[in-house]
Amino acid sequence: MNSSGQGAGFVFELCLEDLYSVDLALNYGIGAIELCSALDLGGVSPSAGLIRAVRKRFQGELSVLIRPRPGNFEFSNQEKYLIQEDARMALDMGVDMVVTGALDAQGNIDMTFLENLGQTVGMEKICFHRAIDQTPDLVRSLENLLNLGIPRVLSSGQASSAEKGAKNLQKMGILTQGKMVVMAGGGIRASNLEQIIQTTGLERFHSSLKQILSGHSQFGNPTGVDEGELQKCLGIMRSWKVSN
Repeated sequence: MNSSGQGAGFVFELCLEDLYSVDLALNYGIGAIELCSALDLGGVSPSAGLIRAVRKRFQGELSVLIRPRPGNFEFSNQEKYLIQEDARMALDMGVDMVVTGALDAQGNIDMTFLENLGQTVGMEKICFHRAIDQTPDLVRSLENLLNLGIPRVLSSGQASSAEKGAKNLQKMGILTQGKMVVMAGGGIRASNLEQIIQTTGLERFHSSLKQILSGHSQFGNPTGVDEGELQKCLGIMRSWKVSN
């Protein structure tokens, strides 16, 4: 079944961590995915083998999360080295963009690190992720990213979900219009997608639509994309484009 939700304007980026979900994305004509591992921990960097396998399967826009561990975003020098090396490796394997972020001891964006990373991989290849939602001053953070030339930021509007942060996401879109893509992410499901579209005025949305797959193991259970939710979300985006 090919029922693409992509088209002029809207982009639905599917966040996933397994090859089955990649095949599902292909089946539904998804044009952009973010690859990561350990979604149940907020996501960490995927393996080189997984990146290669996904790049072979998926010819659309492929972003990869570069995050060396779960937890906060204040990284040691050793962890920053890992981020630089993993980002370089991912791009060498044909990835289109790396998704990462780092904060300093005060919770502000670590500008020195981002400048160094941009020199390593190219600033145009960096999407700053939801670490921005942990910063104390959202407007200042956006201005700093714009000054660096970061082309995309993923955010829930400094709330626990994009639905709750929709007003801030709208503000971010206005502040960055034409200079940076603001991508809404965080708890997006079919039940709230239309409201988020309407309130934010944004055109790019990010979700894992995850469900816990069958199996009970002391080592944890795998997650995957909920196909029913994916169908509903793509239907909402198509209907919104037609009616607006």
